[in-house]
Amino acid sequence: MAQSTTEKRSRFARVAVPRVEAAVDLFRKLGNCSVKSQYDWDEVTWKKVFVHILIAVEECAARFGLEVTFTIDGLSSTDLYDPESIKEFLS
Repeated sequence: MAQSTTEKRSRFARVAVPRVEAAVDLFRKLGNCSVKSQYDWDEVTWKKVFVHILIAVEECAARFGLEVTFTIDGLSSTDLYDPESIKEFLS
């Protein structure tokens, strides 16, 4: 039997809310890495990381019918995106 609209909305809220909260918590934890007294990082590396994250956000938003664009230092995340450079960082 097909689910009713009410059931679908309830299921969405039950599934989506914890996932959003988890994503926000992960960003908070990622922000903790900005403490230079505890971690050594450079701006170029973090630009690559944020471009990778922002592209994922843009792609997710598009799946919901939303057009979201980001810029970093005046350049669009799409123009800055290089999938190979993030592989270098993650390896």
